[in-house]
Amino acid sequence: MKIGIISDIHEDIHSLNKALEILDKNKCDEVLCLGDIVGYDKVYSIRIKEPNASECVEAVRKNCKYAVIGNHDLNSIRKIPEKFKGFDYPSNWYERSLQERIKLGEGKVWLYENETPSPTLKDKDIEYLNSLPEYLTLKYRGKNVLFSHSIFPDLTGSLVFRPYNPWDMKEHLSFCRFHKSRFSFSGHMHPYGMIRANINHFKSLSFRNYKLKEMNSHYFCPCIANNAGKSGLAIIDFKEMLISVIKLNKNNNLSMLYEWFQP
Repeated sequence: MKIGIISDIHEDIHSLNKALEILDKNKCDEVLCLGDIVGYDKVYSIRIKEPNASECVEAVRKNCKYAVIGNHDLNSIRKIPEKFKGFDYPSNWYERSLQERIKLGEGKVWLYENETPSPTLKDKDIEYLNSLPEYLTLKYRGKNVLFSHSIFPDLTGSLVFRPYNPWDMKEHLSFCRFHKSRFSFSGHMHPYGMIRANINHFKSLSFRNYKLKEMNSHYFCPCIANNAGKSGLAIIDFKEMLISVIKLNKNNNLSMLYEWFQP
């Protein structure tokens, strides 16, 4: 069974359509979206041509069997994360002024100063985003796999803090063991390629193919949004236990599909 994973679309409908074409060409059985479908910092908007939040939501709804919510999605629909620790959001967080949120946040959480909710979002889009869970545990070939936008205890990526070493993974790996998941996947980090992390290492993986290591390992997936050569997607073959990290850019040739390799 082949599973396509997309993440961090940030309203980039053109890159999303390219990614969906690749997944279709590779005959993926299912597609999962790991959040941040909408919302983007306007500092980086020059890289996203004709952003369209509503079209991105509709494309995810039609093509993804499963999806989870990300921090930018939450901000766009003015929703406070649920399974979260590290900061106590007041119930009227989004009604507070920026100056108040800066003071209350104490540099711990994203404030989205350069971001406003997209005017293209429709009521049905907001309803869909609001329905998305913060994480999913799914079973493939008898193995539990956990999917989220970021890692526990910040599953939505709402904290400014980001993991950079094995010690930062401790709580998340414990969370996975609690859910009997041998491995897990998230987005949020926008890595060049992919990052594989466990209790012993935090390793960058370039755009290529790898054996899927399931011994309590976590994989940070690339972003779909046009992002200075970092854009990409992942395909997991649960039958062969292989993962392909595919680069997504203007030079991507859909006729040049990847081939699984046996390392």
